[in-house]
Amino acid sequence: MSTNETRSGPNEQVLGRWLHQTMDHAVMVIGLDGRIEQWLGASEHLFGYSAAEVIGQPAAILFTEEDQQRGLP
Repeated sequence: MSTNETRSGPNEQVLGRWLHQTMDHAVMVIGLDGRIEQWLGASEHLFGYSAAEVIGQPAAILFTEEDQQRGLP
């Protein structure tokens, strides 16, 4: 087992490799608390927010007020 696997675990490494291969798609990881944890691929282009602006923010910022009133996300 490599040092990197020890720190993050093999599942996190596989996820990380997959996420970085999806540059043509908007990919985000939303934590159990509903906050954006990762912001990759075309997310910035499609949503207009940089990773620095959204990481740690509630995923609800990506939805319109109407969507939020309907219970989305």
